[in-house]
Amino acid sequence: SDLTCTWTYSKPGSVGLPYPGNEIIVYKEGTTERLGPNEIGEICMVGKYPMNGYYKNPEDTEKVLITLPDGRQSIMLGDMGYVDEDGFIFVKGRKTDRLTANTGQIWPIDLESILMGTGLVKYCCVSNSKVEGQLTAYIETDENKKDDIIHKLTELIHKSPEYENLDIVFQAVDQIPLTF
Repeated sequence: SDLTCTWTYSKPGSVGLPYPGNEIIVYKEGTTERLGPNEIGEICMVGKYPMNGYYKNPEDTEKVLITLPDGRQSIMLGDMGYVDEDGFIFVKGRKTDRLTANTGQIWPIDLESILMGTGLVKYCCVSNSKVEGQLTAYIETDENKKDDIIHKLTELIHKSPEYENLDIVFQAVDQIPLTF
């Protein structure tokens, strides 16, 4: 007889499951209101391995270490994301990574994932523009086709209901600096 395993230890887009002995809780930002599966909030870790604090920095330590109502110590990680119904963790970005666009708060990684998924760009980076409420997508792409590619990317972004009114400009660059 064949044995089939239906459990997986990974999901596309997830950073994985919590390390054994740790629990990941997602709170509504700035509160200790626990959110349910697939609700985006601030990620908190509860477990056997809490940190003692930031070295010689009690002010920042106080901001991230909290005691839960049941007395357990937890660490507010500074990441925003969610846990799905199977316990997999999905990180949207750092709390400080959100950009303010004309349509509201935007996670750059969401737009960058769409752009990278087209196969039209080698690398990209979405950031605030010099114009308030406008975003700039810096793209590394084929120099000979850049105008056509920028046109296609603009159409693609604006076809998405979430981004149809987004004020975004594309700028082709020779190279996007990377750190490894």
